[in-house]
Amino acid sequence: GKPKVVMLHGAMYDEARFIWDQMFPFLSKDYHIFALDTPRHGRSRPWEGNVDHSRLMDILHNAFDQLGLDRFSLVGLSMGGGLSIEYASLHLDKVSSMVLFEPGG
Repeated sequence: GKPKVVMLHGAMYDEARFIWDQMFPFLSKDYHIFALDTPRHGRSRPWEGNVDHSRLMDILHNAFDQLGLDRFSLVGLSMGGGLSIEYASLHLDKVSSMVLFEPGG
């Protein structure tokens, strides 16, 4: 099948469909695209409780497992880039490559 790509948005009012939607038609020709809203963003609102980095890494890892993503690329914007770096450092076996846009957060 097509290579799998997970796209992670930035912080504040960012959300997957708002940030990446115009790229989907082009990228989906060659890639299987997954764009997630992280806790407290987009369609994950409202979100109750604490979301520290450790919990967020667990949430992402569980989401990727639920989606059946065993090996994939990460694309991250701002906070999503920071999350990509952290996730890849914890799960080198799952992340094949990354594209980062002003990683931070």
